[in-house]
Amino acid sequence: MDELIKYGRIREFTTGVYADPNLDESRPGVAIAGLDRGSPGEKAGLKVGDVIYEVAGKCITTLQDIQDVFKLFQVGESVEILYLRGNEKRKTSILLEEKPHKRKIF
Repeated sequence: MDELIKYGRIREFTTGVYADPNLDESRPGVAIAGLDRGSPGEKAGLKVGDVIYEVAGKCITTLQDIQDVFKLFQVGESVEILYLRGNEKRKTSILLEEKPHKRKIF
């Protein structure tokens, strides 16, 4: 509701992070398959192959888990991410940015 009042619309955000749809049942979390250049995810230091296992204090075991948690946030908010790079546990925060609008030619 705050978004509608302040901006007249609900702004969509982006992390620029693409998840690997092939889950590894032997470990919790979702692997990163891709990152947009200059995206919030890249700025936060995430890399392809990192495995996100916690977002905003919520355990992540499936792609749906991540989607459900991110629905709770808005543009401009920072979200804490715990992830594995190899066997090393790491922590970062992603500052959610407004999703760029594509210009229509006609």
